[in-house]
Amino acid sequence: MHYFDEISLHSQLYLVEGDPHLLKEFTAYLLVKRAPSLIIDGGNRFDPFILSSFCERLDMNAMERVYVSRAFTIFQLKMLITRALPAFMQENAPSVVVVSSFSDLFHSDDVEEEIATVLYKKLLFRLKEIVKTYDIPVVVTDHKNNLKIFDSHVSFKMKKNGMILSVDQQTFQIPLIPPYQKTLDSWRNTHG
Repeated sequence: MHYFDEISLHSQLYLVEGDPHLLKEFTAYLLVKRAPSLIIDGGNRFDPFILSSFCERLDMNAMERVYVSRAFTIFQLKMLITRALPAFMQENAPSVVVVSSFSDLFHSDDVEEEIATVLYKKLLFRLKEIVKTYDIPVVVTDHKNNLKIFDSHVSFKMKKNGMILSVDQQTFQIPLIPPYQKTLDSWRNTHG
């Protein structure tokens, strides 16, 4: 069992924030485990090599069942979420949708702040509608924010001796696993 399995996904809108490296790993793990899956990359940070690594580690041939779409402007992101995503959902029926680095595109000098703020909230509400309409989990990786639209909040933080995983204010401390140890199950067996 991988420590990312501590996060059970239901048909909800999730905010996932924290350590950037852990966010990349979590996203890749989730996309492989839940394939067919879709990632809308809003920060141009998606790494197919991490995805490939999880395919090997999990012994899953999921590369062709993970769909990737990139947005380079907030208007492309709007088009992907409002138009392309519903059509994609009907054609491909993914089991999870991830929108990575959601707010990164909203920090642009090319768009007035008022327009960006309205569009930011509008797109989050549209993602919430996708959850309800298609009965699917939608995961948004972003910076921590105080919007009440999210159903669930997940946070990853690295500490010197391990990782802190918080899921809706329930906290798990996960020790760093020695290189000779392949799974967290071995640690659980020796430490209760």
